[in-house]
Amino acid sequence: MENQQSQNYTELPSTKKLIVSTIIAAFVAFVLLIIAVLPAEYGIDPTGIGQLIGLKEMGEIKILLEAEIQSLDNIDNSQQIPISDFQSTNQSNEPVTQQKENNFTFILMPGETTEFKLKMLEGAIVKYEWVVDKGHVNFNTHGDSPTTNYFGYGKGLKVQSDIGNIVAAFDGNHGWFWRNRSDEETTISLEISGDYISYKQF
Repeated sequence: MENQQSQNYTELPSTKKLIVSTIIAAFVAFVLLIIAVLPAEYGIDPTGIGQLIGLKEMGEIKILLEAEIQSLDNIDNSQQIPISDFQSTNQSNEPVTQQKENNFTFILMPGETTEFKLKMLEGAIVKYEWVVDKGHVNFNTHGDSPTTNYFGYGKGLKVQSDIGNIVAAFDGNHGWFWRNRSDEETTISLEISGDYISYKQF
């Protein structure tokens, strides 16, 4: 019995080995933090390895996307000044759901933003296609109403075009927020067709 207990004690790692193992584990965790976690999550790449393996770009995209979402969430529609407020050709009080087609252009300087919304009834469908002539933009397709602050349909970073349908999830405003993320002036050309009542640019 004594021999067995002695053998068990000798199999246990010594305090020195435990300290060394802890130091090694901490060092490995620190290296992973520097090489992988910081570039991938925060776009910080002190060693340059994250850039080589694509992790830094991933982190930069995450940061940009979070910034775009935050900036959009901070938009207070009640405080926005409309650049233009175009109404549909129907002047009656009855909502119109007949098919309409329109083309629009928006010129954005580097870093500049614009927002364009369609007033739509729940279930109404609008087909759209937009393209930039040069550079690229970040965009967020979304809707809002007096009872819904934000409803997302899609978003993207460094995009040159997008095509699809907006199916209104509720009665309210539905459209796009763009930010010119290139270093040159860009023109966004938007084509829409479908069921909407009016439109407004902010």
